[in-house]
Amino acid sequence: MENLQRLREIRSLKKNLTDPANAEAIVKHLREIDEVASMAKAGFSLQSVSLDQWNANGRNFVKPVRIGIVSNFMCGEIENYLRFNLTRECICPEFYLGDFDQYIFELMNENSELQQFNPALTVCLLDEHVVTDRLSDEWFIDEMEAKLTEVSTSLCELFSRYASRSSSVLVLNTIPLAALTYQGIIDYRSKARLSRAWREFNNQLLDLAAAHKNIVVLDTELFQQNSSVKLRDVRMASYAKMYMDETLLAEIAAEIRKVVQSIVGKTKKCLVLDCDNTLWGGVIGDDGLEGIVLGDSPEGEAFVAFHRTIKRLAKQGVILAINSKNDKVNTDKVFDSHPDSVLRQDDFVTQSVNWDPKHENLKTIAAQINIGTDHLVFVDDSEFECNLVKGMLPEVHVINLAGEASEFVEALLAGGWFNTLELTSEDFQRASQYKSQVAREDFRAAYDSYEDYLRELEISVELFVPDEIALPRIAQLTQRTNQFNLTTWRLSESEVQVMMADHNWLVLGIRAADRFGDNGIVGAMFIQRSQQADGSLAFIVKNVLLSCRVFSRGIETSALREVLLLAREEGASKVYGEYIPSAKNGKFEHFFETHGFEAVDKNTNDTTTYVHPLRDLPEAVSWIAIKSHTTETENVYA
Repeated sequence: MENLQRLREIRSLKKNLTDPANAEAIVKHLREIDEVASMAKAGFSLQSVSLDQWNANGRNFVKPVRIGIVSNFMCGEIENYLRFNLTRECICPEFYLGDFDQYIFELMNENSELQQFNPALTVCLLDEHVVTDRLSDEWFIDEMEAKLTEVSTSLCELFSRYASRSSSVLVLNTIPLAALTYQGIIDYRSKARLSRAWREFNNQLLDLAAAHKNIVVLDTELFQQNSSVKLRDVRMASYAKMYMDETLLAEIAAEIRKVVQSIVGKTKKCLVLDCDNTLWGGVIGDDGLEGIVLGDSPEGEAFVAFHRTIKRLAKQGVILAINSKNDKVNTDKVFDSHPDSVLRQDDFVTQSVNWDPKHENLKTIAAQINIGTDHLVFVDDSEFECNLVKGMLPEVHVINLAGEASEFVEALLAGGWFNTLELTSEDFQRASQYKSQVAREDFRAAYDSYEDYLRELEISVELFVPDEIALPRIAQLTQRTNQFNLTTWRLSESEVQVMMADHNWLVLGIRAADRFGDNGIVGAMFIQRSQQADGSLAFIVKNVLLSCRVFSRGIETSALREVLLLAREEGASKVYGEYIPSAKNGKFEHFFETHGFEAVDKNTNDTTTYVHPLRDLPEAVSWIAIKSHTTETENVYA
C-alpha cells in the first residue's frame, strides 16, 4: 500500500476509535509509512485525537506523555513528527509549544507557561543564531571565539539551573555550524580555528549530560550523516524563521521517541534472533559447518560484524535469545565450534530451536524470562516469518533483514529499541541474572510442591535506604517496571533524589539473592509519612515495584511486613496503600487486600486507597531470610 493510501486510511479510521481494531490499524499504518512528508501529514492528521479517544471503553491502548518544546526559531512542525513517531509506539503526546525565541524566559522563569505545563520531557532546540545574532556585521574569528565562550557559559548556566529545579528530562541538541558561516571565512587557518572553537562550544553542551542526570544532549552532527537530511532550507529560514529543515526535525523527533520510550517504560529488553541467513549466510542443516558464510570473505566478515554488534548490546544488558526453525544439534555446532562465531552458547539466555511456529516460540521465550512480549525485538531474514509474527503478535517489534549482510548492523541499531537514559550495574549483570532465572525454572521442575522449591532456593532479601550508587537503579525500576508497579509512577533520578532528601518520604530499595546468585536490586517502595487530622502519624505506601524476575517468591510480602513493623516502631496508627490500575498491573490489583488491608476509597483518578490498622500483621515468609536497613545510618551500601 502506498503512503498516500495509508494516510487516507488513517483519516478514515480515526473517526471511530471506539472500535479497538481501528486504533490498532492506525498504529499498523503508521509503522509502514516511510517518507518524511507523509510522516508529518500523519502526525498532523492525528492532532485532533485525544487520549480519551485512544483509550475509549476503558482500554489502556496508549500511554500519555507531556512534552514542552522551546526554541530560538520556528519549530512547530516538530510536533507532527513527534506525534507520528510516538503514536506508532502507542504513546499519546500532549504538547506545550513556546513562542518564537522565548526559550530563555521559559526555562528561567519559574512561573512560565512551560513550567506551569509541568512536562515530563522538555525539548530545547537551538541553532547557530544563538551565537551569530550576537556578532557584529564585520565579525572575524577573534570575535567569534569570544562570543562562543560567552554564549556557552550563559547556556550552560541556563540549562543547569533548569535541570536542578525541574524534574523534567531536558533534551538539548548540539548546535550545527552552517556551511555558509564557515564559507564566509576565506583563509584556511582561520577556518580551522572556527571549526575548533565551534566543536569546543558543542563539547561544553555535551558535558552537561555528565553533570546532570536529567539532561540528554543529542549530537546533531550524527543526524546529518544521513544523506537525505539537510540542515536548512534557506528560503524557509529567510521567510519563516524556520532555521532547521524538516528532514532534520524528523530525525530529531525519531531520536526523541527513543528517549520518551525509556521514560514511559516502553524500552525493549530482549533481542530474539533467527539463525540461518541472519547470524550466518546459508542453511546450517544443508550446508554444514564448513559451508555456511561466517568470516573469511567480505560477506562472512559482515556477519562477524553483526555478531560483534549483538555482543556489545548483550554486554549492556540486552537479553539475547534464539528463535530458529532448525535442529538444535546443528545450531549448537556453530556456537560451539565455528572459529569465526563471536556469539557462543553462553551469550543466549534461552534458545527455542525447533520446528514450532515462531510466534509461539516468542511467547515461550517471554514466559521463560518472565517479561511481556511487547518487550521483544524479533530479527529474521524471512519476510514470511516476519509478517506472521507481525500479524500474530503486533506488539513485538520485528526487523526484517532483507538484503545485504553488510546492512544488518544498521537495520538492527537504527531504531534504538534498547536505548535507556543511563546504564546501571544491574544492566551489566542482566544476562547472567536471566540465565539464573531459566536455571531456577529447571530446578523448580524437580519439586512437586512450589513451597518446597522456594525453601530450597535459599532466598535472602535486603531492604535498604538507597544511596547515590543505587539511585540510578531505583529510578530505572520506575521507568522499566510495568507489571508489579502498583501506581505506574515514572520517576527521574532527580525526582527520586528529592524524595530521598525529604524526611517525610521513605524510599526503600529491595535486593534479593538465592542459591543461583545475586539478583541485584529488584524492587523499591515509596512511602510517605503523613500527619493525620487527629495528630496521629500514618504511613502511605505510594508505590511498590518489583522486577518480573522475582515474582511469586514472597519477596513482596517480606518487604511489606518490614514496612508495617517500621510503622509500628515509629508510632504510626495505620498504614495506607494506593493502587492505580494500568494495562499491565492487573495481576497485582489485590496486593494490599491479600496482606490485611481494606479498601476505603476510590477517587476520580481511579486510585483505590487501602488501609491497614497495624493490629494483625502478615506472617513472616518462612523461606526468606530478610535483613532490614530502613534508616540512612544502616544503609547497606554505606
